[in-house]
Amino acid sequence: MKKKILISVFLIILCAVSVFGLDFTTKITDVKMHPDFWGGVFPTSVSYAAGTEDIKIIPNRKTSLFLELGSGTLARTITRDPLTGVPLSFGESDYDYLVEHPDYDVMYASWSLEFSQGLLGRKDTDKDSLTISFAFDGRWEIAMNPILQTDSRSGYPLYYEPFSDDDFTTSHGTPELSGGETFEPKSLIYMNYRISGVLDDLLLMTGSRSGIKVQFQFIWAPEYLNLSRNDGGLSSYSKFWAYANGGSMLMKKEDEKGNNLASVGISYDVEVRYLDGEYIPKAAEALKGSIWFYEPESMTYLVRGTAKLDLYGPQFMGSCIPRVYGFLDFSNAWGKYNNCNELDYDNITTASYGVHLELKLFGALAFYYEIGEVFYYTGENPESFLGTKHSDGLKIAMELSI
Repeated sequence: MKKKILISVFLIILCAVSVFGLDFTTKITDVKMHPDFWGGVFPTSVSYAAGTEDIKIIPNRKTSLFLELGSGTLARTITRDPLTGVPLSFGESDYDYLVEHPDYDVMYASWSLEFSQGLLGRKDTDKDSLTISFAFDGRWEIAMNPILQTDSRSGYPLYYEPFSDDDFTTSHGTPELSGGETFEPKSLIYMNYRISGVLDDLLLMTGSRSGIKVQFQFIWAPEYLNLSRNDGGLSSYSKFWAYANGGSMLMKKEDEKGNNLASVGISYDVEVRYLDGEYIPKAAEALKGSIWFYEPESMTYLVRGTAKLDLYGPQFMGSCIPRVYGFLDFSNAWGKYNNCNELDYDNITTASYGVHLELKLFGALAFYYEIGEVFYYTGENPESFLGTKHSDGLKIAMELSI
């Protein structure tokens, strides 16, 4: 039934585009990797959008209608006691036997129907400075034990012997893993409404970053759109999220062809999130950025930020360029613990600094090494977080700029 709905929506968009003589556009919108597949080099998750940007509602402003489909395999880690929701970093739990091997894999499919309208823009360009979007999103996922049993991700965390048949049907700590029978994969199907916007005045060039870009989202995933609530994973939450990133160049030298020779700049990003609800699946916790070797606990409120001093070297082979930056970051999470029925309100702050060495290839693929120190942490078991950390060898990352 769900496949028929998606195919019908896609055909409706295609027919509308054809009838009104609009240009049909396709684009890749997201790419992710799995650490166990070829060392995380090749994508294991891709999102693809098809639609049109040829609708004209406001003169000289872009209007678009897109259907986005995504699918792939992701790596996850159980960080909460599955039944109580108490963070495993807090120490011994009555249910620690359930997460002796916390890593697992997720196969998923996602879909989104989004209408976007540009509202503001400069007179000398067709780029929209402000865009507002309305969307209806959906997601199906099924959790399994690690597909590839490696030294770093092994074991069978989803094969367990519960105390009773009701143990996981009433799970609060990991609502996306609720339901299902013992020894069977856990599945989740839910949908949500989304209002989002982008205020874009950021200019990105190889070896240069200036201006600012602000993004925000409001998401509502009501329980009646949780299609697996009777026999699978649970979802019922609301979320407000905002992210700003920008920079300013202090010095930039170019050759006669305009290629970067050396440049120095400062850049930053700030992220805030409000997340609340009875059942919040792992996918809803996702952040745009990260804190050095620390994933903030899922609590009602979160603010995080990073400041960087960027140094870029000579540009070569188009957009390839070496980069070094020093960073200072922080996060503060407070409020109640989401998906937890045994903890009171809390406040956790963390801060770190370090150095990042990177070789950026063709604007998308990056080889990097990082070393830094977590110097401030106010949560439980600070000895688990404080101190010097570094990458386990050279890391690979891929980012897609749309």
